[in-house]
Amino acid sequence: MNFRFLKKLNLNKLLIITGTIVLVLTIIFIVWWNKEIVINNGINVVDKDGTFKSPITGLNCPSADVRPISIMLASDIEAMPLSGISQADMVFEMPVDPTGITRFMAIFQCEKPKEIGSVRSARNDFIPLAAGLGTIYAHWGGEHGALEKLDSHIVDNIDALKYEGEIFYRKAGTRPPQFFVSYY
Repeated sequence: MNFRFLKKLNLNKLLIITGTIVLVLTIIFIVWWNKEIVINNGINVVDKDGTFKSPITGLNCPSADVRPISIMLASDIEAMPLSGISQADMVFEMPVDPTGITRFMAIFQCEKPKEIGSVRSARNDFIPLAAGLGTIYAHWGGEHGALEKLDSHIVDNIDALKYEGEIFYRKAGTRPPQFFVSYY
């Protein structure tokens, strides 16, 4: 039997396998090198040029390294106009009872309005949204089941009832319940 032929055949197989591995690794390196986003650690995203992008919107955001806050807001006609909602990065609206009454949950990160309100109560259906986005959930009291969940530390939250008069306040000249929060 001719052993030279077998040695040559094994060497060819080895070269083909090695060449294929090098080609695959080269393609992976080229794709990785051309990737636009360099850092994404769940808190902030930084482009190659060093600009911060919001993990919520994907847009340039000078405060992308600051944890976002979600604030429960009224949607009642009586509470209009709402303060600060136009500066929210994202707004959710969902029904909170069988009669069709809704509430807003506004997510703030990139802009910090001088005043946000009317702040309303925590609701069960909004808690998973706040937790899923990694926000701090701000509210004024809440329905019984929601407060039980929040007391079990399912999500970081701020109950305005505990901070009334400090950061959260009742705005003069508005009908109750009209509560506001100020960043400054």
